Amino acid sequence: MQRALQFMREGTDSSQESRCRIALIRNGLPCPQVNWKVRLNNGKIVVLDMAYPDIKVAIEYDGRHHAGQWLADSKRREALEDDGWAYIQVTAENLMNDFEERALAQRVADRMSQRLSKPIMLCQRMSSGRIHIRITSLANGSRKILI
Repeated sequence: MQRALQFMREGTDSSQESRCRIALIRNGLPCPQVNWKVRLNNGKIVVLDMAYPDIKVAIEYDGRHHAGQWLADSKRREALEDDGWAYIQVTAENLMNDFEERALAQRVADRMSQRLSKPIMLCQRMSSGRIHIRITSLANGSRKILI
């Protein structure tokens, strides 16, 4: 229980979003911001499930929903892309096993690499204990990065 709690983030909306975030971290990517608010060029504010805001990479978990929700999500994606955001859609299939999680992490790393114009390499998949050690070692002396 204690180990599970260290990976939880306040404000996440679903367990699948948490699983997605942890899958990225376990494969060596930095922890994305959760529930990141973006003001679009049209004035609307949208809240992204996860984001790397400095490089405008949005990660959205899409569960099963009806056609009306799909249309709204599609228009939202178009508006984000029009504002220069790279959009990565995640579904349950992307989280079904280690192989799929790794493929998702690679997609995110590739998009980050494009944005930064430098390679972002994944690491060997980490156990939860190694994640805590890595995150702590990446933090500077003034703060601790929490996941």
